[in-house]
Amino acid sequence: MARRARSSKAKGPKKRDTKDPKPEKKENVPDNVKEEAVGPVKGSGKKEVPKKDAAPAEDTKKGALREWYDANKTIIFILLGIFVFAFLIREFFYYQISFNSWPPNIVGNDPSYHKRVIDFVQSDFQHIKIDPLLNYPISGGNPRPPIFDWSIAVTGIVLSPFFGFNVENSTWFVFQFAPTFWGALTIFPMYLLGKETFGKRAGIMAAFFLAITASHIERSTLGF
Repeated sequence: MARRARSSKAKGPKKRDTKDPKPEKKENVPDNVKEEAVGPVKGSGKKEVPKKDAAPAEDTKKGALREWYDANKTIIFILLGIFVFAFLIREFFYYQISFNSWPPNIVGNDPSYHKRVIDFVQSDFQHIKIDPLLNYPISGGNPRPPIFDWSIAVTGIVLSPFFGFNVENSTWFVFQFAPTFWGALTIFPMYLLGKETFGKRAGIMAAFFLAITASHIERSTLGF
């Protein structure tokens, strides 16, 4: 036993390996790949922003529009029928009178002055505010709202290619049909007013009665 102890003391402690361990090779990984693999580090200030999927939102809008159409398609077709009927009764009986010559015939001071404003818009690209021909010789302000005259002037220019790029002819054509179109178009706001006040059935009745009202037809006939 004593010999073993002495031999172990004589040998001394085992020498440690003084060689440096081989450094591990590190791969260069982009930061965004690290974040995807490990996730955001706490305290780094970076937050994951979830990607919004646009497809469900579009599907929701389409579904809502489809539901609205299914719920109101009967009323839509009824109103379109009233509109076509209102347009025809304002156009049919006056077409031959209006288009038996060219330029078409216009009767009354209102359509004549509207045509003057439309020609001024197409030539000077501005609305008549003070007209020297009104209240002559003092002159006066133009009392006509601009939307009606400007809609005819612009549409006449847009449709001129269908008339051989003759703006005058296309404007005359649009001018004749504009009162009929705008007059028939009033059945839609009349329906909305009636619906909001008394319900859908009352709105449809109000739109129909406006379409056949004699005084309304008289002020919105073809060429007026």
